[in-house]
Amino acid sequence: EQHMPPPTKEEIWLKKLSQSKIPVIIALITQLNQFKEEQLLNHLPFIYPLLCDLTLSDSFVIRKHLREVLLRIGKIRLGAFKYEVVEVDTLATVQQQLLQQQQQQKQKQQQPN
Repeated sequence: EQHMPPPTKEEIWLKKLSQSKIPVIIALITQLNQFKEEQLLNHLPFIYPLLCDLTLSDSFVIRKHLREVLLRIGKIRLGAFKYEVVEVDTLATVQQQLLQQQQQQKQKQQQPN
């Protein structure tokens, strides 16, 4: 039997995010992503931990918008990405991609050598 540790204060706070707050959070993240590089870097020490907390959100839409900001921060701080950044529009798209990969693997396994 595995016991789950009690939720942290941050996890409890994120669980309490009501649907009515999601558009406000998305608007804030969108505005943040429109900051000039210098502005973003100046605020980074304060906002980065808060952005990391939001990664625990149950809202896919919040995580999607958050991903854009975090990728931008990574690009600014780390330079060019080694791998191509793939845009994900919906959870259904991710599920479709996984199904396609599974089907391709099955086809490869069924092919005679």
